Amino acid sequence: MHRLQRLHLHLAHGRNFSQATASEIGQFLAAPGFAVVGASQERQKFGNKVLRCYMQHGLSAVPVSITQKVIEGLPCVSSLKDLGKEVCDYGVSVITPPKVTLGLLDLAKDLGLTRLWLQPGSESPEVLQRAGELGLGLIHSGPCLLVELGFNPSWEPAQALEEGQAADGALSWRLDEKQVLTLTLSDSRRRNALGRPVLQGLHDVLQNISPRARVVLLEAQGPVFSSGHDFGDFAADLGARAHEETLKLCCEVALLLKKIPPPTIAVVQGLATAAGCQMACACDLVLAADTAAFQLPGAANGGFCHTPAVPVAARAGKQVAAEMAFLAQKVPAVRAERLGLVSQVLPRVKLASEARKLAERIASFDPEQIQKGKQVLNEQASKSTLEERFQVAQPAMLEMFATPASQKMVAKFRR
Repeated sequence: MHRLQRLHLHLAHGRNFSQATASEIGQFLAAPGFAVVGASQERQKFGNKVLRCYMQHGLSAVPVSITQKVIEGLPCVSSLKDLGKEVCDYGVSVITPPKVTLGLLDLAKDLGLTRLWLQPGSESPEVLQRAGELGLGLIHSGPCLLVELGFNPSWEPAQALEEGQAADGALSWRLDEKQVLTLTLSDSRRRNALGRPVLQGLHDVLQNISPRARVVLLEAQGPVFSSGHDFGDFAADLGARAHEETLKLCCEVALLLKKIPPPTIAVVQGLATAAGCQMACACDLVLAADTAAFQLPGAANGGFCHTPAVPVAARAGKQVAAEMAFLAQKVPAVRAERLGLVSQVLPRVKLASEARKLAERIASFDPEQIQKGKQVLNEQASKSTLEERFQVAQPAMLEMFATPASQKMVAKFRR
């Protein structure tokens, strides 16, 4: 608490942080992924509070610790180097003594970090001098993540009813007391590639989905939602049959996201490319951060995104799929929303929390009607004429009005 007290004293004495600092904080919080250097198991320590603050706001955060394997249920890495080549996109909060922070600066420079926030107590004149010599841009000398985002020390995530991992931790899943099933791609170092073990894990969970699950969130850790297939699964020495099985498995997962009874929501915080774009667009709703992008890059690499283009075309039409597949360019989230690929674009810092609110709202409704509604929506959308679509929807509407719950509603609103 003493660090927070020092910050409040700064503010009470009229310390005025510049607009540039406010801008830097905004840029930091727009990062697609976060790391906490100095994360702690002990809840009274600042390193734990910062980690839980990220979690409380639904932001993907990786604890960095040389002594711990897991903190607050999140797998640790021992060094920023372990975050892979996308580490330069991370926002890194530093909660270490100044002597340790000083040693971190050269590594930050080597890794190309551009978002580095020294939390109160981690800086010193020597640290700031060395950062200046290295040309590192820092947020320092006062602003605190807990104050900027807001932190409730009594916050706890919804209690888990069921949870597990697959593919050596590259996929995790959690069904909580709100009846929301969260599937998390958690191999950020490999850009959440959809290798065969990950695809099999997704297939197994979705194929055997718990009847208690009312909504499914598909999300990812780190700066990239998913880079698509692991090309190692298509090496020549594996043979054509193995290639076919992998591709079939990927298509089956995409179909399951569309066919399972609960509504599915993709929460896209970064780049969704190739099969990663396929998975996102196969979901019923797609929420995207303003930092996210969508891409079918096959043509630029001497190939073509044949199967990833299928849910893109189904979602936004043939012309959109053709543009993305032929040009192989990234489509920013804002434009993707205009094209119909994305349901809603949100500031990165609000993405996960808003997705969670949306999921809990859907989960609060009558699951039988929601799941029947999803089935009918998909069925009528497959018809070619309005007449055929009404022929699908009308019997479902009549069936709904015959239920006791609907008759109760009719009686309430009858005039």
